[in-house]
Amino acid sequence: MILVLGVLVLPGALASFKGLASLVAIPWLSQIVYVFVHGPLGEEPGWRGFALPRLQRLHGPLVGSLILGPLWALWHLPFFWVPAWNFPPTLANIVLFVIASIPVTIIMTWVFNNTKGSVLMAILGHWSFDMTFVVLNLLFTAPIVTDYGSTLPVLIGLGAVALLLIALTRGRLGYQHYQQEEADLATASR
Repeated sequence: MILVLGVLVLPGALASFKGLASLVAIPWLSQIVYVFVHGPLGEEPGWRGFALPRLQRLHGPLVGSLILGPLWALWHLPFFWVPAWNFPPTLANIVLFVIASIPVTIIMTWVFNNTKGSVLMAILGHWSFDMTFVVLNLLFTAPIVTDYGSTLPVLIGLGAVALLLIALTRGRLGYQHYQQEEADLATASR
């Protein structure tokens, strides 16, 4: 819903709404499996399961997320040359994508930490973001939505959520929950 609200504030987006019937044309089961396997399942063990714990330990959760976000975005750089992605490889689009990855990373860090380091929850969170983009691009066909790989709704909607999480957790992003799980595991292994 947050991403939908991010779309609705974009000029011309609401007028481009195609209705729920536009979702019927998609082969849902194959799309769900495709998105799950070709993104979150392969990425999250590395990004949240390996890199994030180390970055948090060295730099804290907020700075660790600010480092991880651009790295995660640049990992997706080859997609800019995939015609189906509809996101031309201009410098502005790449910079916008890198900036938009930061609020997503902050939210994913919060999810990871509050589930005591669950990579499964990181995979499911990543998958839900990706599937939402698929749906948004089918429902709203305005170029301001589709031509920018849905980065504008991310910046607006998830940017607001990320700022709220930073404020409410004072930048800790639930790291104390993750640290408690690490301490419990260390105690149990003795």
